Amino acid sequence: MEKVKSQNQIIADYLKAGNSIDSSLAYRICGTMNLAQRIYDLKRPPFNLDIDTKMVRKGSAGYAVYSLNAASSLRKIVQKAYSVAGLW
Repeated sequence: MEKVKSQNQIIADYLKAGNSIDSSLAYRICGTMNLAQRIYDLKRPPFNLDIDTKMVRKGSAGYAVYSLNAASSLRKIVQKAYSVAGLW
């Protein structure tokens, strides 16, 4: 039997694939109605993701679009590689 992914894991995988996400898309891909809380969760252990927030304004309304901070993600990959090699 296949294990069902949590909303946090679905969103984390989506962001790690280089995509950005807003609340409308989050509802469509994993059913969450509270993306801000999922992002809060993803910034903390065990995920520890560095997530950028961009506010988009449309008239008097606005919404947030979230994406991974690419520079930070690359830095973590390099640090891990150096750590594994015993150089960090």
